[in-house]
Amino acid sequence: MSRWPTALLLMFGMLTTGVSVRSSLAATQPPLPPSSATTPEEVGILVAVAIGGRCRFSVDDEPITTTETLRLPLPTGVHVVKCGSRTRNVTIKDGEISMALFKLR
Repeated sequence: MSRWPTALLLMFGMLTTGVSVRSSLAATQPPLPPSSATTPEEVGILVAVAIGGRCRFSVDDEPITTTETLRLPLPTGVHVVKCGSRTRNVTIKDGEISMALFKLR
């Protein structure tokens, strides 16, 4: 599948299992010791658009899909987005939408 954590995919509805997110997370996550403090992973949204056609999108060399538009939750940081042979570096910020536009014609 992909290298994105199952819990992240479940949270954004990209993985359908027929089980609620709460029960899936509880089943896959071991309980934390009471004294440990954790910070949730920071996530933003990538929107990639192929203007003038469809292309095969990949993110960080991970094939995603062939389409005209792509909306994908990603961890914060710089990601390499490809539309066929065209490449863009996109910085994802916590809670924000970042865009990559590819003009095909």
